[in-house]
Amino acid sequence: MARNVHPVAAGQRFGRGVVIMPECGRSRNGSVLARLLCDCGTRYEATRPQLWRAGKLSCGCARVHHLRKPQSRHPRGEAHPLSVLSDSDVRELRELWDSTRHLRPQDAARWSLSKLAGKYGVSEGAVDAAVHRRTWRHVT
Repeated sequence: MARNVHPVAAGQRFGRGVVIMPECGRSRNGSVLARLLCDCGTRYEATRPQLWRAGKLSCGCARVHHLRKPQSRHPRGEAHPLSVLSDSDVRELRELWDSTRHLRPQDAARWSLSKLAGKYGVSEGAVDAAVHRRTWRHVT
């Protein structure tokens, strides 16, 4: 007789689900299935190891809920307390950088990354990230 390494009892909570039937069948690999009632009202089944290893915390509604949440609550751009640049600075920086693309090499050196960094008081990496839109993406 196999010992029960993942005991599950009716009424026990796992994530957003509450066990309503501790044994309702077996999965394809032979694991015991438990039937749960999700907070959203949907019934779903999960194996005992999935429950104990936190592999199945909801019927899938939590994944949808997670996708609807805002991506970040951190302040962006000039709203950030440590921001050195403003939105208008970034626009101007990008215009200056774009204007050097069509110039001859000796004229393009007028606005190199290091000169732009010095003008705005930030690092070359910050200028490079801003002009190539790796940062300040919200500024158009």
